[in-house]
Amino acid sequence: MLELGLERTRQRLRSFEERYGLTSEKFGRRFDAGEAAESLDFIEWAGEIKTYHLLEAQRQALQVDTSAKMTQTRNGGKAHW
Repeated sequence: MLELGLERTRQRLRSFEERYGLTSEKFGRRFDAGEAAESLDFIEWAGEIKTYHLLEAQRQALQVDTSAKMTQTRNGGKAHW
């Protein structure tokens, strides 16, 4: 489910990037600096960027957690950090 959410968010970001000829990274910096008009599209784009970052952080946290559990399992249930 998480991967599906990430993919859908990536598609939405690409759509905004193509529509406005700007990367999401550049747009995000401009929006955060108050250099972009507060149009509905721009507010939605900024929301998609935030959503992407939150989903990506969750994915990374799950990977770390899964990796730690695999290490514990291989070491007989003892955590080795």
